[in-house]
Amino acid sequence: MAKQNRTPSGRTQSTSWKVLARKVGQSEDFRAGAIRELRRMGSLSKDLREGLRNSDRPLALEVISALEIKSLIPDMLELVPTDSNGFLTLGLNSMMTEKNQKQIIDTYLNLLDSKNIGTVSNGSLMAMLEPMGRLGIRLPKSTIQQLKANESPEIRSSLLYYVRMMVLRHRVRDNVEVVNELAKASEYQVRLQAESVLGEITARKLVTR
Repeated sequence: MAKQNRTPSGRTQSTSWKVLARKVGQSEDFRAGAIRELRRMGSLSKDLREGLRNSDRPLALEVISALEIKSLIPDMLELVPTDSNGFLTLGLNSMMTEKNQKQIIDTYLNLLDSKNIGTVSNGSLMAMLEPMGRLGIRLPKSTIQQLKANESPEIRSSLLYYVRMMVLRHRVRDNVEVVNELAKASEYQVRLQAESVLGEITARKLVTR
């Protein structure tokens, strides 16, 4: 239920979850008060579920992240294919725990499959690659090739991050040849990153798992 405030004339007015959501990103005093009021709203989950599906998504994600409302993770996973900027996927990453990790990663793996990868925005792809590398999740060769061929230098940079994490943290050298290929990329920043990754791998003399 929305909070009821008294106006100077004595009438009441509602404070909607959207008004409070805008305060969550402000100063600590505003944030703490807004979070307290949001927690008291009995219809909050329903309102946020609707917000995720319309133009209020940024505000809904702000509240879901601040309150860590994990009951809405299934709704967020369903909407990953509509995540045009990667913010929803980043929100999922921030709420990943040992308990829900498999549910989230399985969804990511399905979307990163070569048959589905074209349906996912570049922002979401970049956000999905981070936990894949951090957790040591092997991606299919076909997916790696599609990411390497992506015209966005940001995607290829994220792929280099993934390969680096797989090699340095998990001792998986499956895709080192991709680093060699990207060291010849036309974009200077991609080449520089690839050369840096190659330098780290060579210096560590890591072996294939």
